[in-house]
Amino acid sequence: AIGEAAPELAPAQPAHEPQSRTQQTEETPEAREARLKADYELALRAAARGQPDRSLAALRDLAAELADDRPSLRQLRFAVSKNLANAWARRGEWPAALASYAAALRHDPSDVGVWMNA
Repeated sequence: AIGEAAPELAPAQPAHEPQSRTQQTEETPEAREARLKADYELALRAAARGQPDRSLAALRDLAAELADDRPSLRQLRFAVSKNLANAWARRGEWPAALASYAAALRHDPSDVGVWMNA
């Protein structure tokens, strides 16, 4: 059912050094956007290298961090949600896949491919 909790996975290994609380508060919006896009690219590379668990965990982390964020990140939120949905679908986790497809459609309701999968 939509809204069902997704199965728990271990958090992804960050591609960068963890930041201290002081560094996190000083991160500019532009630097944060660049970091998030780099993390997204790493998640896609993990999937391409046959590391679906690592990719899925990274996409889940990104989706959580991108929730209710700046309008300039709408396209990234869409891409993360769509790829997360596809990852859940490949695992046969249909409720989680459907919830992620619905999230993708909230960010871009014009994507026909998502409508076909949802």
